[in-house]
Amino acid sequence: MSTALAQSLIASFSASKEAGVFRKLSKPLLVSNLRERCEEPWRIYQNKTSLCGPAAFLFVIAKKDPEIYVKYIIDLYQTGSASINELKVVAGQGCRDYNPIVKNEGGQFRAISPADWVGLASLRDSENSLFNYDHHSDEFAGITLPSNLASWFRRAGYNSIENRTNVVFDKGLSNLLEANRKYVAGHEVCLFVGAKILLGMPKGKAPADHWVVMTSQIQVNTDADLECYPPERLENLGDSIYDMKIYFKVYTWGEGSRSVNLANRSLTVSQFLDYYYGYVAVQK
Repeated sequence: MSTALAQSLIASFSASKEAGVFRKLSKPLLVSNLRERCEEPWRIYQNKTSLCGPAAFLFVIAKKDPEIYVKYIIDLYQTGSASINELKVVAGQGCRDYNPIVKNEGGQFRAISPADWVGLASLRDSENSLFNYDHHSDEFAGITLPSNLASWFRRAGYNSIENRTNVVFDKGLSNLLEANRKYVAGHEVCLFVGAKILLGMPKGKAPADHWVVMTSQIQVNTDADLECYPPERLENLGDSIYDMKIYFKVYTWGEGSRSVNLANRSLTVSQFLDYYYGYVAVQK
């Protein structure tokens, strides 16, 4: 991991007079985005788009290998194509021609920052065989299935990959505890959840719709002060764990340490499981 090398790449890119193929994007703003994300990868933010899968993927890449992330964005901006190991990404014409800075009655509204549009939308657009991703409101075209996410990591050079998800039925406690063990052991763990659990809202009819990345291990307790049990102790709590309060942090929505119980301080393990659909864990 070399942040210094990544910043050197950004400096050379900023000084270059070469025109990019994303002609409606502001290069100075994109350079500013890159500098921020190089130092703080959690700033990668899909905003109101359905690009949470690409965001989770690139957050992991930028955190582990900032120079690879930076080169990926620069190559895409300059040529419309880029590679991360065996993962080849080619942005379609519609994706390259779109300007994510849109106007509304109040002035300008940034649907998604330039660096994130280039990185996230290009990846999603390149992987779609039937639907182009060329507008921030293309929700269906932006959906990332667990198999897609696992495939991106595999082609990006991650050798240890486990996909333990279900897109229809929520997963149980044993699966969540497996995810926690993987995180403690040093894996990058992406959780497939219903986004409404993070907002304190009823899950509705289509709950499996959001990717987050674990940034702390799970803590549970019956009291206000949550305890960070080691994984083996969590597994020995028995059925009492279901009624315990749960707390841990995730990367999501441009935040690197958002508490899963932010909207509901009394969130229990049982309540969280109702919105939990498994994990994809990876390690190089």
